[in-house]
Amino acid sequence: MKEAEIREEIVRYGQKTLEEGLTSGTGGNISYSPPGEDFLYISPSGIPYHEIDPEEIPRVDYDGKPLDPDKPKPSSEAPLHSMVQSSVDRVNAIVHTHSPYASVIATLGKEIPPIYYLIANIGDKVPIAEYATYGTPEFGQAALDVLGDRNGALLEKHGALAVGSDVNGAYEAAGLIENLAKIYYRTLSTGVEVEPLDDEEIERLSEKFQNYGPETG
Repeated sequence: MKEAEIREEIVRYGQKTLEEGLTSGTGGNISYSPPGEDFLYISPSGIPYHEIDPEEIPRVDYDGKPLDPDKPKPSSEAPLHSMVQSSVDRVNAIVHTHSPYASVIATLGKEIPPIYYLIANIGDKVPIAEYATYGTPEFGQAALDVLGDRNGALLEKHGALAVGSDVNGAYEAAGLIENLAKIYYRTLSTGVEVEPLDDEEIERLSEKFQNYGPETG
C-alpha cells in the first residue's frame, strides 16, 4: 500500500468504529506498520475521526517516538501499538476499541472463555491483560503478556485490543470480540453455567475457518 492509502484507510476504519458502535467520541485508536518497516502510522490524539484529514495521520517509530513533528500528536496509546507491533512479527495492524460489551467484561476482570464456536477466529479464548495505566509501557507489556498467538485480548478496566496482518483483519477481530463479549455477558445474566469447548474442538474449528471461503460455504 502507498502512504496515502494507508492514511486514508486508518481514517476510514476509525469512522467505522464510531458508526458501528465499537467506540465513541475520540476513543480508541488504529495503527498500521508496513511489512519490513520499523515504524507505524497511527491515529492522532484527541481529534474526532470524522474530522481527521488523512494527511494528519502521524507516524511513530518502534520506540513510540513521533516521526512527523509537523503533524498532530500521535495517539496516547502509541506505546501499546509500537510494543505489540515490534514484538509480534505476524501483526501489522492494531484496532483498539472501547466497545460496550467488551468494556463491561474487561471491567469485571474476566476473560471470555470458549463457549461459542466463533471464538476460534480469535484463539482458544479472549484473554484479559492485567490492569495498567493507559499510555504507559506497562500497558503495552500487559497486552503482550497475554496475546500469544491470539488475534485479540481484553484490557482490564479499559477495553479491547484486536490485531491482524492488515487493518481490515484487525477491525474484523475487534467486531468479533465485541460480539463474543455480548454473548458471554448475556450468558452470565442467565446464571446458567455453560460448558466450554475443549482444546481439540477449538483447534478443529480454527483449521476449518482457515479454509473457509466461497468454495467451502
